[in-house]
Amino acid sequence: MSARVVNRSLLDKAESAANRNGSRQQILLGGVSFFALLLSSAPIAAQEIIDNGEVSAPGLWQITDYLYVGDSGNGTLTIGPNAQVTAPTVRLGNQAGSSGTILVSGSNASLQSDSLRVGMAGHGTLTISNGGQVNTAVSSHIGSEAGSDGRVLVTGEGSRWNSGAVVVGRNGTGTLIIADGADVVSTATAWIGYGAKGEASVTGGGSTWSVSTLSIGRDAQGSLSIEGGGKLTSLGQAIIGEASSGALSVTGTASSWSANEVFVGLGGVGELSITSNGKVAASDFMIGVEAQGSVTVGQSSSLDSGYLSVGFNSAGSLAVRDGGSVAATELYLGEFAKGSGTLSLSGAGLTVSGPLLGVGVLGHGNLTVSNGASVTTGRDTALGIEAGSRGVVAVTGDGSRLTTSTMYIGQSGYGELTIGAGGLVSNVNTYMGNLAGSEGMATIAGENARWESSANMGVGVRGTGNLTVGTGGTVSNVNGYIGQYGGSNGTATVEGENARWENTNILHVGSQGSGTLRIGAGGTVMSAGSTIASSAASKGSVSVEGKNARWLVSSNLLVGVGDANSKSAPADWSAIMAARSAFPRIRRALSRWRARVRPGPIRVMLWSGAVAPAL
Repeated sequence: MSARVVNRSLLDKAESAANRNGSRQQILLGGVSFFALLLSSAPIAAQEIIDNGEVSAPGLWQITDYLYVGDSGNGTLTIGPNAQVTAPTVRLGNQAGSSGTILVSGSNASLQSDSLRVGMAGHGTLTISNGGQVNTAVSSHIGSEAGSDGRVLVTGEGSRWNSGAVVVGRNGTGTLIIADGADVVSTATAWIGYGAKGEASVTGGGSTWSVSTLSIGRDAQGSLSIEGGGKLTSLGQAIIGEASSGALSVTGTASSWSANEVFVGLGGVGELSITSNGKVAASDFMIGVEAQGSVTVGQSSSLDSGYLSVGFNSAGSLAVRDGGSVAATELYLGEFAKGSGTLSLSGAGLTVSGPLLGVGVLGHGNLTVSNGASVTTGRDTALGIEAGSRGVVAVTGDGSRLTTSTMYIGQSGYGELTIGAGGLVSNVNTYMGNLAGSEGMATIAGENARWESSANMGVGVRGTGNLTVGTGGTVSNVNGYIGQYGGSNGTATVEGENARWENTNILHVGSQGSGTLRIGAGGTVMSAGSTIASSAASKGSVSVEGKNARWLVSSNLLVGVGDANSKSAPADWSAIMAARSAFPRIRRALSRWRARVRPGPIRVMLWSGAVAPAL
């Protein structure tokens, strides 16, 4: 309907119509509004449409049906200090091509409704400022129908918007901004990117958004940023990437997100970024649930969670760098069969206070600790937990370290540990290839690469284990077992300049299973005592070959002690091995020394030419 100039007779007719119950009042203005006069005499109406004009609300304005601001044209409503407007349904930009604006500003300024549509089919803008209040009992859409766009700004200390469900980008484009100390409370679900693109931000110290449940990227792209000291609280589930792409960022000092249960990548791609001293805390946190999920924690920011799963049942990644930190009660990488979880720490910290750090539970898990990063667990670390799983851990770089209690490398699946130059792993007991059918591998190589087990080291406990100590690498423990229990198969290779394996007590090669020890050029193995094939069913094999290859046994070396045919070493073995004083006399005459042990008689083979081990 075209704009018209309001005259006195029109005002009289409108006044009379406003006083009839159930009437519809439609005032069309071409210039500055005369509505202050009109509405002061008619505070109660059934419907109101503000088109092609600007209106300032009186002290109290009650509408029993609906309020349209910008029905087919352009309309503006200002609700100033002490003005209160109530209407069950409020629409801004009702029809396609229309534009509606509402300003709620000042002390005691308020707008009350059950249903609020900011950009119904056209363009809508709602601004709440300077202590203004808006209360929406049931639901609010920002960008409601296809082709629409809506924008809500809540700004300034004391400004507040209370709503039931909030949809930012229902089927049209939606934007929500909470700034400069304002508050928004959503008592039901808040969707960002429901059926069309939605964007939201909480920015500035004191700005807060509290939601019951949160979905970012339901069926369309959604994004939310928390910055400059803003705070987000989600009381129920929070989903980033529900069925479409969703992104959330928390950045800046005092910026935070407090959550209950978080899914990043539920059915769509989800991304979370925590930077510049931002903080996120949740009870349960899952990354890569049924779709790809990724989380980045950097620049002295933190992520704290009770239960944390990376690669829950899809591809999930967590990158922690530049002084960032992650703390969890329990942490799993690649939790279910389809899960693939990657956790990389670079110059950052990880603390797992509860029962387990699991790398590859039913799926695949990968943990990288580098550039001075640290991992500390309250109890155990397990790689390759269930059959078919795969867990890989790498610790490399000066100051990089992993500290844990018991370490399982291949519990029932495949586990692999690599310690590179400058890396350190410290733990109590180690089980490589722990259960039947499992496989565990460890490689320690590089300048100052160290693995310190304060108790026992099992290489092939009931499954298959392989230990390689290369140039510059050091492994230390109390007792060492290669092929520990029946059915196991263990292999250890120590070779390269300054490669060392230090057993402060006994090294068993083929304890009850099959064990092989190879000491190559430059490698050193030390033990207080040692056994080779110490039970009737076991097999043990040791070779010491190459320049500066050494096996240093400070006490007894027992060979085939569990085999009825091997309880007594033959004379030539006794002559060489029984007394340490024998070795200086043959050191210059021998090139290589090897003991091969099989069930049955012991065979000792001597070759001439270089240096024998000094025992």
